[in-house]
Amino acid sequence: MFDRYPAWGKRASWAQQNSFESFTLHAPAALLAILTVMNGITLSSLAIFVAIAHPILRAIYIIAYIGNIPALRSICWAFGLLCSGILYGLCFSAMT
Repeated sequence: MFDRYPAWGKRASWAQQNSFESFTLHAPAALLAILTVMNGITLSSLAIFVAIAHPILRAIYIIAYIGNIPALRSICWAFGLLCSGILYGLCFSAMT
């Protein structure tokens, strides 16, 4: 069945699968930020920015993936991953 998809349809399916993988990395970081704030620890505005930037970058990533724009797709993927890493780092440094 997958073989009958047009090229953009295959890329859309792959983008969706990759988004599930990205979600498993970013969701715990966002939950950690929420728990950090709920425990009375203040996070910087950078934490809010990267928490919001990640889903925006993922949306652009999906559009770039379906549109077959590899350079933009790679940039969005890298910055999205960086957003999750920064969020983890800010939360862990705020707790120490």
